Amino acid sequence: MDIKEFFEQSAGRWFSQRTSNHITSQPIKNGKSNITMEMLSGDAPEVIKLCKQYQIEPGMAIFGLKVIWDGTVVGEQKKQTGSTVVVAVPNPENPEIGKLLRTNGDVEETSFLDAIASGGNQRQSLMGGTPKTALPPQDRTGSRSWGGPPRPRYLAASLKCRYSIGQDDVLTMITEGKTLYAEERFWFASPNFRLRTNVL
Repeated sequence: MDIKEFFEQSAGRWFSQRTSNHITSQPIKNGKSNITMEMLSGDAPEVIKLCKQYQIEPGMAIFGLKVIWDGTVVGEQKKQTGSTVVVAVPNPENPEIGKLLRTNGDVEETSFLDAIASGGNQRQSLMGGTPKTALPPQDRTGSRSWGGPPRPRYLAASLKCRYSIGQDDVLTMITEGKTLYAEERFWFASPNFRLRTNVL
């Protein structure tokens, strides 16, 4: 499985459940959300614009992924909503590794596929739930992040994200910034059940 096949399998509508366990004394946080992932072609305007922001030749990007989320955290009244675009730029000599770009703007310094800010030093784990109503190609069950104290804000272009896909079809993403190092692992237990672990 390459990066495009992985995200093609991720496309659709997901119901996500998540648990965040901080290594400090902060309480465990639980949340849920509805996430929609839509594939974008390499010549989509959003993809071309993002490549230019990162000063990367648009022809090097094979696709983009638009992510829209609507979630809640147990014990918090405010809903977490928003969207972002992620673009994959594979290494031309080895497509199993490459870079991931994210839409620019004033954002929390956090991992690239976190739909919302996830807060300081923490260890995270999650698992999905049951697929919901149909949305082509099909509904999914997925993962995302919540919780934690406010953190510094930076331009998304100041963050660097690289990915690799192993022979076991596990996607590993490493995101680095001025005050952040995040390592995430994604894999499919079944076609519509995706798991994720994240260490910040």
